[in-house]
Amino acid sequence: MRALSKLFSSIKLNQIQGCEYVMVDKTSLNLAILFKLFFLGYIRGYKFDPFSVFKVFVYLKYYKGLPLLNKIKFVANTTNQLNFKISDIKKNFVSNSNFTLFTTSKGIYSALECIIINSGGFLLLSI
Repeated sequence: MRALSKLFSSIKLNQIQGCEYVMVDKTSLNLAILFKLFFLGYIRGYKFDPFSVFKVFVYLKYYKGLPLLNKIKFVANTTNQLNFKISDIKKNFVSNSNFTLFTTSKGIYSALECIIINSGGFLLLSI
């Protein structure tokens, strides 16, 4: 969870400064989340650092000068993990306009994907 916290704090800080990209650690969890953020259009993309096997460049996305991830909230931590059943996800997150990511036994999924695969999980982040 520490790597995720570092990922989101780096993204937030660099977006406040108006940076075009940010360099983050290359972990399997970070890559899974970056893939979801790219697929859903919250970041322009990401690229592996050619000089370091441990780093990834994340290209940030702005709309009319404002960052798209300005309201990103990292929810999960080691002391307060919020576990949701599939019925809770259907009730609380599908009609909500916020985008949420869950970590399940099958991988990292959005609320709608959790319903499709019929799996609950721990809440990671909310945008």
